[in-house]
Amino acid sequence: MRQDGCVGRFAVLARRSPGRIAVFEHGTVLTYAGLAGLAGGHALRLRDAGVRPGERVGLVTRHGGAAIAAILGTLAAGCTYVPLDPTFPGSVSTTSSRPRG
Repeated sequence: MRQDGCVGRFAVLARRSPGRIAVFEHGTVLTYAGLAGLAGGHALRLRDAGVRPGERVGLVTRHGGAAIAAILGTLAAGCTYVPLDPTFPGSVSTTSSRPRG
């Protein structure tokens, strides 16, 4: 599958500079290769769970490397990500995350 946009550009950069720092967070370094691995794992978990390209995926995460990997993985799976704030009250998150159809 051909990846355009930010996912494609990220993949090119990760192949060219796998050891380069992609995220520096709280004294921890995440390289482009590491970030690509996390994002790819996220994409595979979505596909294994039956999520199809074009579907929306809610992401409840704080800022940081995990969020970046989840966003890239969701996009790589062909899905749209919907950011959900983990500090919202439970009822708002539950309502926002119900399947529609």
